[in-house]
Amino acid sequence: MIENFGKNVARLRKEFGYSQEELASRLEVKKQTISNIERGNRYPTFESLEKIAKIFKATPIQLFGTDKEIAVSDVPNILDRIDKYDVKVQRILKVSKFLNRYSLEDIEKIVKKID
Repeated sequence: MIENFGKNVARLRKEFGYSQEELASRLEVKKQTISNIERGNRYPTFESLEKIAKIFKATPIQLFGTDKEIAVSDVPNILDRIDKYDVKVQRILKVSKFLNRYSLEDIEKIVKKID
């Protein structure tokens, strides 16, 4: 569990687009501290751990979990996104069916009326 922490901090840092220096600045620690944490040579204080969790809005699984645990924990979010995209795709298909009923000339006439 703790052995995944450094790798997960590095992953989250990159996902958020922070350099080690930027993260160190936000945590009020030295860049070398971030480097040591990410390589697993050092672990954060409880104060820094709390700050890391807040910066990344990270769950314990995101901070300490394995790749598989993190992937499984993301399934509800992924399913929500799939549902949202499904609704959009269904709307696009309805528009496509509607447009197929008319000729290009008819569509151009409608567009001119709208403009």
